[in-house]
Amino acid sequence: MNTSVTSASARIDVLDMVRGLAILGIFILNIGGFALPSAAYLNPLYTPAASATDIATWAVLSVLVQGKFLGMFALLFGATLMMLSRYSQPWNMARLLVLGVIGLLHTALLWDGDILLMYSLTGVAACRIIHNVSSRWWLKLVPVLILTGLFLLFFLLSEGGELKLLYWQPSQEMLDYEVLIADTGGIAGMLDRISTISGMLMMMVVQYGWQLLAMMLLGATLMKNGWLKGAYPLSHYRRLAAWLLIPSLLLQAVVMWLEYLNDWSVFWMGTVGYPLADILQPVQTTGLIALFYGLQPQLKPVAACLQRVGRTALSSYLLQSVCGVILFEYLGYFSQFDRLTLLAFVPLMWLINILFSTLWLRYFSQGPVEWLWRQAANKLAAR
Repeated sequence: MNTSVTSASARIDVLDMVRGLAILGIFILNIGGFALPSAAYLNPLYTPAASATDIATWAVLSVLVQGKFLGMFALLFGATLMMLSRYSQPWNMARLLVLGVIGLLHTALLWDGDILLMYSLTGVAACRIIHNVSSRWWLKLVPVLILTGLFLLFFLLSEGGELKLLYWQPSQEMLDYEVLIADTGGIAGMLDRISTISGMLMMMVVQYGWQLLAMMLLGATLMKNGWLKGAYPLSHYRRLAAWLLIPSLLLQAVVMWLEYLNDWSVFWMGTVGYPLADILQPVQTTGLIALFYGLQPQLKPVAACLQRVGRTALSSYLLQSVCGVILFEYLGYFSQFDRLTLLAFVPLMWLINILFSTLWLRYFSQGPVEWLWRQAANKLAAR
């Protein structure tokens, strides 16, 4: 007999578990953001010294990880916005504003790879749509938003050389500058991180924000129809996971092989590889969540750990930044490891996240930054 994933009383626990999975999964790629020059995220050949093992690691992570867990987090963010839509608009706007401030502080004080500011700004648009547009239109807007972002990306790539220099193939001087800033830290590092905010906002407006908004509306839709609440049979989630993940991952692997055959050219990857990943992100993210839901009975041994990380998601995300900055900037290990070696640090960070959330939740009902977020939002909304 088919059973649903959860009972009504446990539904929030399931969302916390998926949120915890997303937070832990995000670090698999984010560790490269802490430890390597920024171009390493996009380009396997960002430096002529890249080894075959390094390139292969990048390719595997791109197919199996890149965009999947960030997409999962964005989808869940949209689901949360939908759940909170029953509260007043001023309170929801105050909540997003405080999150944006946290994101700005995160960028200035810790790391320029922050996602919180973008989630805050994009969340305002998602919140407006959820409040003012019929839910029948939310899912229809998803492909429109993704295609809009891709069109703007193609336009951006057509502008040519300077963008390629900055984001794809930086000069040795630029790579040395990133190492210098990481080693120097202090006020110089903070000013450099603040200077990246304008570029981040530009990319949000012309490309990534559209993708992010699409994922949030997809999450709102799946929460509205009960799919994210685990209301469907286990067999439904398992079948859907197979249908969504197997063909999409095979297609992405084939395209990755073609990118290799074309010497990882910026033209091929920018016009085929990355656009395909953007198009497949909603499919693969939904497939991963379906797989997680479908395997709930088998995942019971780790469910409690994931749930605790999910309940302290914001604090756990910022804790990853603190640990990453300490290790790779303050202790001087920036640009000292290749991608494969960096993966050895990932389970250690997972253990730190799990231990922190477990110990903290023994004494408090929510994470420390979550508590500050709620208190600040409540005071701001009450004005």
